[in-house]
Parts: sequence; structure tokens; C-alpha cells
Amino acid sequence: FGRVSFPVYGMISELLLAVLLPLVLGKLLQELPAGDHAVRRWCASHPRPLSYLNNAFLVAIPWMKVSAAAAEGQLARVCLTDVGAAACWVLAVHALFLAFNLLGCLALGLSEPSKRAVVMTASTKTLPFALTVVGLLPPGVVGSQGLASIPGVVGEFVQTILDSLLGTLWERGRPAHLPPVVVDDVLDDDRA
Repeated sequence: FGRVSFPVYGMISELLLAVLLPLVLGKLLQELPAGDHAVRRWCASHPRPLSYLNNAFLVAIPWMKVSAAAAEGQLARVCLTDVGAAACWVLAVHALFLAFNLLGCLALGLSEPSKRAVVMTASTKTLPFALTVVGLLPPGVVGSQGLASIPGVVGEFVQTILDSLLGTLWERGRPAHLPPVVVDDVLDDDRA
């Protein structure tokens, strides 16, 4: 194994610019007074097209990365057992995150709806962020960014399936007299 060095400070500054800055700018724009803000009114009146556009962008990012690997002929080198191993590692890490976050929620004494929301949300790793990190790695470290993005894509898929199953099982365990958990209700309960 050769020596690999990561430009940590450079990566952190690029992540701040690529992830945190757009988040902060979006949040600042969102907090502008609603009465005079045309963009906010337009977004509020067009939630469905914006949701579709958001999902299209989220699908396009991994599609471009994996397509680049396919165009370079590197997908032929991917072994099914390697993909399975990546899926198993993602499941193991996700299970650890779920357990850690559940223990934290129990220690904090959160209400049942809040506990469910925090555990499921805090345990999730996002594909766009993973692909951003892969994109910021120096070329000699990763080789092909498209090939390096495949475990992230597989991980997101496996994690989504596991969370769907867990959410369904967790909801089945609720007493019948309780209404279903709604995120707005959770936020209102915790703000009170």
C-alpha cells in the first residue's frame, strides 16, 4: 500500500463552500419577510414541481457519476461480491447509527414521535453529500470518481429499503388509538 495524503483543510474549505454556504444562503432567503418575498410565495404555490425538480437533480448526480465509470469501461471490473460487501458494510454502519441515536433519544427522554423522527433522520447518510466528498478527493486517491461512487449509490438504496421496513414495523407497534406521526406535529410538540 502506498502512502496516501488527504488535503484535509482544503477538503473542509471546499465542503464548506459546496454544502454549508448554499444551505446558509437558502436558510437566509427563507427567513426574509414572507409578505414581500416573491420567490417565497412562488415556491409555496408550486411545491410539487419543485419536489420533482429536486428529485431529478438528486437522481442526476449519481447517474452522471456511474455513467462516467461505464463510459470509461470500469463497470466491467465491478464484482457482484464487492457490491454485496459494500451493502453489508452500509447496513452494519447504519445499524450502529440507529442504535446510537436510539440510545441518545432514550437518554434524553424524548417523546415517542420525537424519538422516531430523530432516530430515523439522524441515522441517515445522504448520497449527494457522499458524492460531494468523493468528488473533492484528489484524483490519485480514488482513481475513478464514478467507480468510487458505486458503494454510495448501493448504500443509499440499501439504507432506504431498511429504513422503509423499520418505519413500517415501528408504525405497526403504535397503539391503534394514536394518530400517525406527522413531522409538523413533532416540531410543534417539541417547541411547546
